[in-house]
Amino acid sequence: MEEYHVPSVATLGRLIRRNNLFFRPDSIKLRRKPSRGRKRYIRIRKLAGVKASGPGRLVEFDMKHVYLLGSKQYAFCAIDVFTREAAVHIATSPSSRNAATCARMAVQRFGKGVAFVNDNGS
Repeated sequence: MEEYHVPSVATLGRLIRRNNLFFRPDSIKLRRKPSRGRKRYIRIRKLAGVKASGPGRLVEFDMKHVYLLGSKQYAFCAIDVFTREAAVHIATSPSSRNAATCARMAVQRFGKGVAFVNDNGS
């Protein structure tokens, strides 16, 4: 029986990226220019060396799309980086009101001294 060497996922991804086997060069999205009258704002980013000093100090916040029984719903997730505990709010619309509800749930669960980190998504 022959043995086969199976490359890792990282190796496959590197080969696909290096040889442009997946993405076409003309499909790269261009950055939109800001319209007149609308000024750019600087986003404050988390520094690379920032780590959670204890439970309830640093919470990552994100939204995930969930498909249940043919309907699309949205899971707003707040995850404590130190303990990996989570506060999740499921909603039918991706509104800022639902995100604020999840943020309030996270503050109740982790305490008032919590710092939120997000990926600056929509």
